[in-house]
Amino acid sequence: MVCIRIGVRFHLTPRRMFNEFKKYYVWAPEHEDDVQVNFKLKASKLLSSTFCDCRRENRMPGFMVPDRWALYLETLRS
Repeated sequence: MVCIRIGVRFHLTPRRMFNEFKKYYVWAPEHEDDVQVNFKLKASKLLSSTFCDCRRENRMPGFMVPDRWALYLETLRS
């Protein structure tokens, strides 16, 4: 697991985000694989939607650092 601290922000890896999710929800062990697949799909859609909204409103998401946001916008322009 990789967690990099930049200022007061922590960059969460997908595994760490899923582990945070597991703190609040419980399921039978035989459903672990299905839950992980569903989590990844829904998290991906939510992240994509967040980026679209932020780009449309011309604002940086609170979880990003400015240099990464600038790089993201530059990538979109090319």
